[in-house]
Amino acid sequence: MNRISVWGLLILVFLAASLFVAHKQFSLQRDRCGQQLVQLIPKLDVYAQNHSGQLPASLDELRQAVGMLPVPINEDAQFLMSNRQLRWKSTDAPEPFLWESRAHTFVGGIHVLYSDGSVRLDQSVPLPRRYEN
Repeated sequence: MNRISVWGLLILVFLAASLFVAHKQFSLQRDRCGQQLVQLIPKLDVYAQNHSGQLPASLDELRQAVGMLPVPINEDAQFLMSNRQLRWKSTDAPEPFLWESRAHTFVGGIHVLYSDGSVRLDQSVPLPRRYEN
């Protein structure tokens, strides 16, 4: 093998290893975001118990209920909170309540907190059912 081929091979191995490490780091970061949303669930349980099973209807109410939000939430989620009354852990079909402000870099996915208390990793921004006022 000539010297250029060896250097090219070494560069390719280095790039592959770098991509592998970056993917692992982004995956770990994505998992932490999901866990942070899960930490909101007990606080929302308490809020719902004190508010006839309803979830906060505004970002201000949400902040009062849970304190500082662990992850930035999507502005569409903020808008949706103010335009509907979601019941927490009801028997209705679960609706998206909060989701992250952007998809995770490189590994993809958006964590969504649903009204049934579950946190799921969706591939795109959720589309909630429309409620009649």
